[in-house]
Amino acid sequence: MKLMGQSYLQRTLQCCIDEIFDGRRPCEIDPSRLTDGENLDINMANLLFFVEKILSAITASARSCPRVMCRVFSMLKEAAVRRFPEKDTVQYTAVSGFVFLRFFAPAILNPKLFNLRPESPSPVVARALTLISKTVQNMSNVGAKMSSNQTRKEDFMAPLNRQLMDHSHIKEIQDYLTAVSDPRGGEECMDDNVYREGMLIKRSQGRRKGPKNFRRRHFCLTDRNLTYSKSKGDSPLCVIPFLDLRAVERVDDNAFSMKFMFQLIQPERILYMQAKNSVDLMEWLSALAKACTKSNNQAEVYHSGAYLNGSWSCCGSLEEEVTTGCKPISLAVKLLGQREDIGLERELHKIYRMFLDGQTNLLRLKDEATSA
Repeated sequence: MKLMGQSYLQRTLQCCIDEIFDGRRPCEIDPSRLTDGENLDINMANLLFFVEKILSAITASARSCPRVMCRVFSMLKEAAVRRFPEKDTVQYTAVSGFVFLRFFAPAILNPKLFNLRPESPSPVVARALTLISKTVQNMSNVGAKMSSNQTRKEDFMAPLNRQLMDHSHIKEIQDYLTAVSDPRGGEECMDDNVYREGMLIKRSQGRRKGPKNFRRRHFCLTDRNLTYSKSKGDSPLCVIPFLDLRAVERVDDNAFSMKFMFQLIQPERILYMQAKNSVDLMEWLSALAKACTKSNNQAEVYHSGAYLNGSWSCCGSLEEEVTTGCKPISLAVKLLGQREDIGLERELHKIYRMFLDGQTNLLRLKDEATSA
């Protein structure tokens, strides 16, 4: 669903997610977690506003759902009805368990993982997303079961659920579930699925005469090509098909006296780019390494430097041909292209916490080693 429904997800939730990130409104309604100065009624109003907006966006989007997803939901519904004919709500539960619990709710909870935002949320925004996701899950269950006696694990959510458990909300969700499980509904997938996008600093590729300067450009990696434009939404200035992605590698810091540089090796030229930080660098390397695996002409060697003033800065070779190299393509980058997304920032944070928790023992071992 994430692969086929990425464009649908962005069209449906993007504006709502942007407003939540940019507004930074507190939505905490658990009295035990309120901070000084927060007002429970105001937070409840904020949360209700966002939930209503997201539910409206979802229930109004049935016609935009990819037709292939509608066909899958239709088969799920038919199989569930045949298996449990005595349950009159199974036509809803079979669909809501996928479209809400496994599609929309995870995307709301972690927008970065679903390419809805380039950055991780602040603590306030993260908590708001968690509560909104919980509420959307609850509403999907209410819509499916049409029951006001749903079991609630968290009492502080009950007042919000009561406000949303009216007939109009239930009918809207049921109508949506019926529409997206119609095999003739939805629309054919015409858009490319976006794997990664964001601003990078790129060096001119030398396609035109003149100095090779650096400019900020918006890059977008889809399931077919890599493009860049002046800003998001503009027409692409350059389109690089997957067949031309021979390899992606890091670039020596001293090549351009710039950190976080990496290169995309093409048949006739090299595209040099700079990420904003080490995390951004690793995520672009991972995404592009996956794309390079689809090429039938992958590079085996590369130059870790740049061709400047008549020679390569890494090895001194005078041969400018981009198909040459002084180093083999690194195994680490190849492995990045084969791995699944493990949430790099989350893993780095875990390692940081391990060091922080063991700081006392590390200092003690250091003192013992010094005195030995």
